[in-house]
Amino acid sequence: VEELKKICEQIESYIQKSKEFEENPSQASFAKAVEFGASSIDIRILCYTRTSNLVEFSTTKENLIHEIMRIVKENGSDFAYPSTSIYVESTPDSMSIDSSGTSSQET
Repeated sequence: VEELKKICEQIESYIQKSKEFEENPSQASFAKAVEFGASSIDIRILCYTRTSNLVEFSTTKENLIHEIMRIVKENGSDFAYPSTSIYVESTPDSMSIDSSGTSSQET
């Protein structure tokens, strides 16, 4: 729990200190844990960029993503990536699977 709070606080701090973002008096920027995903805890981030130029906006967004990745890793956490598990209940008699998961067919 403390790790997640620290991650959100550090993201908010980055946004507040960065010259790439603007303060909005109507709505403060934030980074908050908002939901449990299937294999993740989702964080919602609200911030306002200083630019409306697409190239500059894309650079600002990329910089934010890189900083989020750094903050998450520095706090001993990681990202959930989609994965698939396959369970094999049985194989044909003429096929075997070794400990590395490689299949071979007997002749």
